[in-house]
Amino acid sequence: MTVMIVEDQKEVRYAIRRVLEKEGHRVGESDGSRWREALDRMITGVDLVVLDVMLGTVSGIDILKAIRANKPHLPVILITAYTTPENIIEASRLGVKEILQKPFESEALLAAIQAHEKPKEEESFVFYRDEKEGEAFIGSYESMGEVFKQIGMAASNTLGVLIQGATGTGKEMIARMIYRFSERKEGKFVVINCASLPPELFEETLFGRTGSAQKGALEETNGGVLLLDEIDELPKEHQGQLLRFLETHRFSRSGEHEEPFSDTRIIASTAADLRTLIQEGHFREELYYRLAQLEITLPRLQERLADMEALAYHFLAQANRELGTAITRIQPKALQKLREHSWEGNIRELLNTILNAALHASGTEITEKDIRLFCCKEKNRQNEAIKELIENWLGCHGGARAMVLSEQFERSLIEAVMALYRNNISQSAVALGISRNTLKAKLKYHNLYREEGA
Repeated sequence: MTVMIVEDQKEVRYAIRRVLEKEGHRVGESDGSRWREALDRMITGVDLVVLDVMLGTVSGIDILKAIRANKPHLPVILITAYTTPENIIEASRLGVKEILQKPFESEALLAAIQAHEKPKEEESFVFYRDEKEGEAFIGSYESMGEVFKQIGMAASNTLGVLIQGATGTGKEMIARMIYRFSERKEGKFVVINCASLPPELFEETLFGRTGSAQKGALEETNGGVLLLDEIDELPKEHQGQLLRFLETHRFSRSGEHEEPFSDTRIIASTAADLRTLIQEGHFREELYYRLAQLEITLPRLQERLADMEALAYHFLAQANRELGTAITRIQPKALQKLREHSWEGNIRELLNTILNAALHASGTEITEKDIRLFCCKEKNRQNEAIKELIENWLGCHGGARAMVLSEQFERSLIEAVMALYRNNISQSAVALGISRNTLKAKLKYHNLYREEGA
């Protein structure tokens, strides 16, 4: 293990270091006088902290609170010459299980450290923080190890990368990680959301405009990375232009003869199944193969239950920083409630749930009652209503016409959603969880399609 000793007495630090190094542990030291500067060392690359309660004018409890706010699961062993009820209670509240009173035997220290050593088969978590963007990504080797390997592969070359995953799984963060670990990290990273970009503005946004001083995205990211999010929403008339750029790294503007060169790396992301869109004629097959030279598929949060506790505590630390709360624990029943939820909104939904729970928590713990999950009861009522509808239909018509019900239900649902969003195809597609092109095809199939603006 790598152990950090925070102790103001040099001779005590020396004695502890000798004991630990003899057992094969790696040891770092701090006298606590400049603990804020040393905090980063305590929370990165360290497996355990041995922390004195009294460090001259500095309180070890204050250091412990800072550690908990930044790395809730980092084991801390407190050492002190003066144990008081206040120290014991506060330390326990902050998750400390061992307090050693000076002078203590080396066997007692080693036993306390051994209690925190993880078995080799126990899950190990990896953590990445993007200091520039202030974002972090956390996950276990079990659920995210393959993804991290793929990020390393993608960062080591310039092949096209397609990141696939449901909304809220962290596709943009993965793209940023590829960028940060690649040789292009000194260049710019720009995101364009194809779903929110009107088709008539695509060329100007990507290539720039003739006579304009404002650069297009391909010029701006020359030497860097451009992420095209929701690539499935890119109109087919513009897919050929993107394909040509990927093949030549040159682009043209209307009215210009020159074709500027741009060394921009394109990364694409989508929540849709591009292969299905290809079969439906909405996405160019050759563009797919250029974009998906490397494919990274992100798991849903429901597939990452092993990460739930670590993610929840990570977002709790964020809540404490942003909301000024001082919550140190999530009760086991609350964690179980989180594990049992469906998480259709994935990581983003979990973050919002923890922020909301931190606001409603009355003490220093998040309880089961503080976890307010989105629409659970409403979904149950909807499921019961749909079940009753199907049973009534089958009772009247039998199973032979079951597929008629399916088509009628889809048609009625699309009609209702389109009416809700005043026939806006983009907004309706998002609400239905399908691509804009897929919705157009369904509208035509059900004879509901009319030209936009008509």
